[in-house]
Amino acid sequence: MTNKLPLNDSVFFAWTRVSRRSEQLAKYFELTYVRYNRWGQSDISLTCSLIFNFVKTLFWVVFHRPKFIFTFQAHPFISISAKLGTWFTGKGVVIPDLHTAAYTNHFTGIQGALGKWIMGKSPLILVHNDESKTFLGNAIDELKDKLFVLEDALPEFPSFNSELDSNELKCVLISRFAPDEPIQEFLDAVSKIDNCLFYITGNHQKATFDISKYPEDRIFFTGFLSENDYLKLLQSSDMILILTTREMTLLSGGYEALSLEKPIVLSDTETLRNYFRNTAIYTQNNANDIRQAVIKMMPEIHNRRKTILDLKKQKIDEWQEKASNLIQLINQL
Repeated sequence: MTNKLPLNDSVFFAWTRVSRRSEQLAKYFELTYVRYNRWGQSDISLTCSLIFNFVKTLFWVVFHRPKFIFTFQAHPFISISAKLGTWFTGKGVVIPDLHTAAYTNHFTGIQGALGKWIMGKSPLILVHNDESKTFLGNAIDELKDKLFVLEDALPEFPSFNSELDSNELKCVLISRFAPDEPIQEFLDAVSKIDNCLFYITGNHQKATFDISKYPEDRIFFTGFLSENDYLKLLQSSDMILILTTREMTLLSGGYEALSLEKPIVLSDTETLRNYFRNTAIYTQNNANDIRQAVIKMMPEIHNRRKTILDLKKQKIDEWQEKASNLIQLINQL
């Protein structure tokens, strides 16, 4: 278990429906965790929620006057609102925690300019992996000495009686039906594998292809699950897949699988290989390679559980050391 590392008089802001990383960092650093939701999917509703969250964050900082303010930054507005609050009060240091979207989706145009400006105003910036640090340091020279790599803390989950009514192997694809996930390729890959049941999480109504053509007796779309049902599903699985076409990202599902000590199949990116090393089976994001990776994993499930457990113990120790170093840096600000 990772020891808590308190930071007094500090807060973590997240404008999102779910951010396990933000929750974990707030927990281990004993920060006040303030999460403001997003509304709907239309441009109008999202813009309204953006403005509303901007104002709420600004006023929270003004009224509570925290010493350190962490922000889950995908777009720059969350950090800008916190920074404005510190200008009003004359107190507080803003420390952005950069989501991959901060330097991919929102790195050009007005948002890109604002993002680079607020990063330049921040004395310390958290990134999730070494590849992101290298990219940002090369892209913005003034950030090189500000970037600090801190991966997600491995979450701690309650244990459930999670047996499913089947003696067959069970595989879970953790997904959000996001544009960077090769879900159709995965379905094409596993639709002809007979000796395993496949569960796909996430809102399948967002699929841009016909999901009705896949065998309903072997492939199950779970839809959005409650936290407990989601964990029961993961704990009952024999293997977990997490796929992405995007570099410079460490996937929350990967941390969840590692915490639960589940064998994993991952997309073959440099970032994922550097973190999960030889514990995972890696695949290209096409149907043939995904099929071969799943088939390869089946007889290796038992042996890979030990390597997963060894990596979990190592990552917990590494994270604790990095977090302690981060505390020292923050206290020097």
